[in-house]
Amino acid sequence: PAGPTRCTVALDRFPNDVVVAGTSRRAVARAECDDGSAPPLRWTVSDTSVATVDAAGTVVGRATGRALLVAETAVGGG
Repeated sequence: PAGPTRCTVALDRFPNDVVVAGTSRRAVARAECDDGSAPPLRWTVSDTSVATVDAAGTVVGRATGRALLVAETAVGGG
């Protein structure tokens, strides 16, 4: 039997690794799976008091600090 589908996610563009409080930047990533599919991405940040991210990858700075931006697929890989 075939194993589970494996996917990789590559960050194509994040215009600046610093997002100032009150401003936003859009990250662009792409997912590719070994079965040829390109599933949608799920975006999260590690500290929502510092920044938030929406489903499209738009990061909004909220306060001074550090936060990790993560893009992953629902089928695994990120």
